[in-house]
Amino acid sequence: MSEIPATVAPGHAPITVGVIGVGKFGHNHARKLATNPRSRLVGIYDLDIERTREIGVALGIETYQDLDALLRDSDALCITTSTVSHAAIIKACLLAGKHVFVEKPITVTYQETRELAELITPREHLLACGHIERFQPEIDYIRQMDLGPPIYIEAERLHPFSGRSLDIDVVLDLMVHDLDLALWLIEDGEVEIDAVGTQVFTSSLDMAHAWMKFSSGSVANLAASRVSLKPSRKWRLFWKDRYASLDLIDHQLVMVHRSSHTNQLVSESIIFDKQDALAKELDAFLIEVAIKEGVLDSSIVPARHILCGFDEACVALKLAEGVKNAAIHSSS
Repeated sequence: MSEIPATVAPGHAPITVGVIGVGKFGHNHARKLATNPRSRLVGIYDLDIERTREIGVALGIETYQDLDALLRDSDALCITTSTVSHAAIIKACLLAGKHVFVEKPITVTYQETRELAELITPREHLLACGHIERFQPEIDYIRQMDLGPPIYIEAERLHPFSGRSLDIDVVLDLMVHDLDLALWLIEDGEVEIDAVGTQVFTSSLDMAHAWMKFSSGSVANLAASRVSLKPSRKWRLFWKDRYASLDLIDHQLVMVHRSSHTNQLVSESIIFDKQDALAKELDAFLIEVAIKEGVLDSSIVPARHILCGFDEACVALKLAEGVKNAAIHSSS
């Protein structure tokens, strides 16, 4: 992936950013933003005042007890609160005329995104969603190969039970990553859905398996669980003349194709250096904000469009709702 100069136009300060929500994820976001030369982290806000103060001291930044004050002091906001609060906080940010980065899923329901859409002026507002897997090096490598949409996808995303994100089910918590990647690679939002799922440790779906057929003919077969003993994030992609096996934890890619000369299968294995996907994602957000604010010349930015925008996040959420409803229906 091409690196973009970490500079802004002479006479302009970096983008001022505030972080809303400083749990484990929010703390990581704040640390990345505090060290990125494109941003100036003005402060953090969280309902847990004591934790906010601790992190503020550790990062040497201001802590806010008034959200409106943080909105006034920031050009952009990074939202890492519980999913159920996303819609209300995004709305407050948009009404204040701010750019927004929100962790996935963008909201709990697709209807909430339709209400937010009425507040967005694309030329003025950037609303991006944290679908971080787009920034994994093996995914980026596949995209740059330009093989076209895969005809068949298999994916599994398994995670040990952690007790976090229990305000949403496993489809919104984990599978939505793979739903976004499937939509991104296949580039087709019209889909037939069949799914099953079950509760294990919570009152919502903890395991789900979805089969989707897109109008283009591509098929995706996705499994997600948050009650696994060991984590696993694996993808298998198939085209007419080749397939790829990806491990998103070990960052390993195996490409297999048939030799046109010998008719034998030829494989190539690549192990990618571990990269800071979150830092890359937040940097992409800051670049887009800087372009909208006129402090960065868009002509020097490669037209990669990896960052997940509002419309894409909405489509992934709508598909996640379809999977959830199909899984619940199948078990009733």
